[in-house]
Amino acid sequence: MTFAHRAAQFSALRHLAEKHGDLPDGYVTSHTGHQEVGLLLNSMSDFETWREGLGVPASGVAIDSYGSQHELSIDLPLGDSVVHIWAVTKPTSTKGSA
Repeated sequence: MTFAHRAAQFSALRHLAEKHGDLPDGYVTSHTGHQEVGLLLNSMSDFETWREGLGVPASGVAIDSYGSQHELSIDLPLGDSVVHIWAVTKPTSTKGSA
């Protein structure tokens, strides 16, 4: 594989930046050999802002659970790539008072 195979990922990110540049920033993830690029958002609030900005109905959100954490995600096909936009809940503290 060469770096050029990421062109579809970069194109998808550029499209999002041009169309939705006012939405909250996140961490971009990319894996060799995949046409998917990820956008990990900082909070559930940021995720909701993206969901609304993209016009995705609540029924279009995937929910996965990993122990005490939950992940909300949207898979957005753009050209030859898919942008996986997601956020993870932070577990709440269950410490009791002494």
